[in-house]
Amino acid sequence: MLSYVEFKTKIKEELLDNMSPALREFNVVLDSKLENGKQIDYFYVDDNSGRDLLPMALNPLYDLLYMNENKCNFDKTIKLIAREYEKKFRSMAAEEKNESSINPSDDDSVEFDINKIFFCVVNSETNEDMLSHIPHVNHGQIAAYLRLLISVDDNIKSLVIDNDVLDKLKPNGVTFETLFNAAIENTPKLFPTKVNELMPGLYLVSNEYQKFGSATLLYPESPVKGLAEVTKKDMIVLPVQTDFFICIENDSAVLDEDLYHQSNISIKKFVSDFGGSALSSTPFMFNAQSLSLETNKDRILFNEDIRTKDRSI
Repeated sequence: MLSYVEFKTKIKEELLDNMSPALREFNVVLDSKLENGKQIDYFYVDDNSGRDLLPMALNPLYDLLYMNENKCNFDKTIKLIAREYEKKFRSMAAEEKNESSINPSDDDSVEFDINKIFFCVVNSETNEDMLSHIPHVNHGQIAAYLRLLISVDDNIKSLVIDNDVLDKLKPNGVTFETLFNAAIENTPKLFPTKVNELMPGLYLVSNEYQKFGSATLLYPESPVKGLAEVTKKDMIVLPVQTDFFICIENDSAVLDEDLYHQSNISIKKFVSDFGGSALSSTPFMFNAQSLSLETNKDRILFNEDIRTKDRSI
């Protein structure tokens, strides 16, 4: 059994070894503070980016997780801590990346132009906290929310349309439905699709700015639909990032368990190696027969009504 001091030391020394390679170049910092006359120890991962820190208290991890729940099994404990911390760390980094450099509280200084409203997509489950104060539309695992484009000079600057911003627009008769309908028309014009063929049958899909590019999945004239129509092939969609995704030609509109599992591993490995935020940890499928995007695992694996021997469309 480790003493509390030994526990803290091993957390500092071994935490990053249990995280993805993309995080292992960072530093684990131990610190403490007085709270109600009691010393609270915590750690955080410092990535030298200057972003807000994500502290995690050590005292309850030792008492509740290590001593009680895991019966002094340190290996099991540190794996659980590393997994939970990395999940929160990536979620915070993704939210900061998606947030505009313009503070929503300063939106009175921003000129509102409905022709500059566009939509972005994130995973609805992993971004539940962020989406709790942002109006959005769910498409299976995909949540589409709105932003106001400010400029596209050196960096794309935009303002998230959250509940506070929307409340300020409502007296002028502007509703979320009004904005979303405008975004459906605006987004393909503001962020034109760009498709790169990496090799025969393998495509990287985004927009001209390589930013918010996975939103092209929901364009009225989806690039995946275009690929399926041209190739007359179904498309496996690997939603590895919110800025872009990968398409792979496939001869069937359903996947077997092995291929589905391999696709799932590929997505997770990409995020592990390169960082960023995946739109989904599981693959999607675009059906060339029905020209529809399927995100539900059971339908991708088992739905008989999308199987077909006739490949003509």
